[in-house]
Amino acid sequence: MLCAAAAIVGAILYRLRGGWFADLTGLVQPTQVSRVIWAGPTAALIYALAGGPWWLVLALFVSTFASQALIGHGAHMVYSRVELRKAHWIGHGHDVELLTRFWLPLMFSERPNESWPTWRVFLFHGLGMSVIGLVRNALAALPLFWFAPLAASIYTATGLLHGPAYWAAWRLPRASSANGELIVGALSWTAIVLVFG
Repeated sequence: MLCAAAAIVGAILYRLRGGWFADLTGLVQPTQVSRVIWAGPTAALIYALAGGPWWLVLALFVSTFASQALIGHGAHMVYSRVELRKAHWIGHGHDVELLTRFWLPLMFSERPNESWPTWRVFLFHGLGMSVIGLVRNALAALPLFWFAPLAASIYTATGLLHGPAYWAAWRLPRASSANGELIVGALSWTAIVLVFG
């Protein structure tokens, strides 16, 4: 029951971070506020389950916020050649993030282009998103490595699910990156409950 509730709340918070907050309020680019909406409750949940000194909740808030603010992932949210072309991402430098800019195109010998089959687009962006998820979760859990290294390591590893989550989102009837945000939020909060609870 707790996992189901966590999945629902996590999905809503991550989607609020991803655009619902702006849509609901009409604010233009409330990016930092949206990140706070995710970071605050997420840090509080981890702290409530993991415990520790009082200042840990503040450190978790900073690390969780930083994990969103410092590492972009938008380029790796699309798993369809058709959608990539619609977004004008292919060939315009928007197909990689700072974290994946150098090594990912080298692994594939080139950047995505219109000749790629869908499965290759998936592998490229799935790998990019999974590595970004791993690094983001590591950064978010950074204050916990001193207090609970095993739990922090397991939570970090769940970031690898971000790539498959966005791929699954594009296989749903109403395919979109927004579905991916809902799935990632649900996975993240469920993982927190299972790992730290």
